[in-house]
Amino acid sequence: MKIRLIAVLAFCLVLGLAFPSYGGIRTGEEWMGISLNGKKIGYAVNRVEKTESGYSITEETDTTITVMGVVQEVRTVTVSDHDDRLGLKGFRFKMTAGAVGTDITGTVAGDSINLVIETMGNVQMQAVRFKERPHLSGDIEPYMIMQGMEAGKKFNLPFFDPATLSIQHMDITVEAREDMKLGDLLVPSYRIREEFAGVTSISWISPVAGAVKGEGPMGMTYLREPREQAISIPAGGYQPVDLIALTSIKAAGMKIGEPRQAKYFKARLSGVDLSALDVSGGRQVFNNGILTVVEEDVNAIKPVRLPVTVPALDKFLAPEPFIQSDDPKIVAKAKEITAGEDDALKAARKICEWVFRSMEKRFSAGIPNAAEVLRTLSGDCNEHTALFTALARAAGIPARMNGGIVMMDGRLYYHAWPDVYAGSWVSVDPTFGQFPADATHVRLVQGGFDRYVDIIRLVGNLKVEVLEYK
Repeated sequence: MKIRLIAVLAFCLVLGLAFPSYGGIRTGEEWMGISLNGKKIGYAVNRVEKTESGYSITEETDTTITVMGVVQEVRTVTVSDHDDRLGLKGFRFKMTAGAVGTDITGTVAGDSINLVIETMGNVQMQAVRFKERPHLSGDIEPYMIMQGMEAGKKFNLPFFDPATLSIQHMDITVEAREDMKLGDLLVPSYRIREEFAGVTSISWISPVAGAVKGEGPMGMTYLREPREQAISIPAGGYQPVDLIALTSIKAAGMKIGEPRQAKYFKARLSGVDLSALDVSGGRQVFNNGILTVVEEDVNAIKPVRLPVTVPALDKFLAPEPFIQSDDPKIVAKAKEITAGEDDALKAARKICEWVFRSMEKRFSAGIPNAAEVLRTLSGDCNEHTALFTALARAAGIPARMNGGIVMMDGRLYYHAWPDVYAGSWVSVDPTFGQFPADATHVRLVQGGFDRYVDIIRLVGNLKVEVLEYK
């Protein structure tokens, strides 16, 4: 049970480029060893090559992570084309986690990135518009070097995140000149502060040698190393810390013996500014740091028939890149599950029960994709949420996704679950088989998986004190 930490990992692995120069931009390759809380988890390599029309930049990361005791290798490869000033022209991104792979091809045309998204043979197309041509993570540091670095200089750079199909912004400050050791050499470098989605990372970049070192959230570090050292596996193999344990929150205050039975939950949230998140609304009220959550009484909801027709909610019936509610197999399965039922609430309950019973509960580090989840019928809370949302929409029931935290064994874990509209909004949890979801489900963001980026800054900072429950 988790929200995607892909965005955290990707941000921590923003790497510089190095070595010989060609027309003012450095070409060549550099290798980095990647560690989490002092334990090596993999490596990364960046390559810059001169082309006839500009530059080609390749980023590769290979990491081994542990979640809920499950060890999985996650590999990403991004190959991007740029003009002579490092303006993005197009890219291909591939992410492989276990047996599941996602390919995303992007082409810049006018003020849009035209995307072709393929997961295990399922192909979709989407356009993402921008006001200012975005960067990819691999070209940010060479761009800074090309622009010239000096203490006090600031950058505000838009960049495209393939894992969430969204354009984000990074604020970068060149803080100070600090010479760094690279092997036996002392190289002139600058300490760089990078802020993205409220998370701060520190990098040391040399104008003559590229990235030397980086430190990110959750104890993530990268260090410039020779290739042989970067790709070497520690004796005994990779043994990274469990991301679920690392990111969970120990709850203070009252102990909850049976959180799955909680119909009312009251807690004090502190440690981080929550004003920009979706903490208040619907069954949740957040005021002066105090949150109350009241489980919905589904028996009090006035029945509505399928399909649910509320014009203001049409967007919650529409397909999305990874929520393919118009996929023929998803449409057919939705009809099969809800056959003979015209009450929206009862149909939604049937879908929740089917997803809960049918799916194998198994950690997945990939990008959740409803069409692929229907084929494999396995995954964690993200896959359960994606499939439920697609099936509900295909059945004519508005559905949306939530990211937040949930109580288990005295700790709060990052989690995902959906809402459905069947006369009024109801939070449900197909991972736990709950209809409605218990009151210890605390929503922090609402929307697609791109919204999960907003939760990154909470990890390690959010504090929760349980005041009351029943």
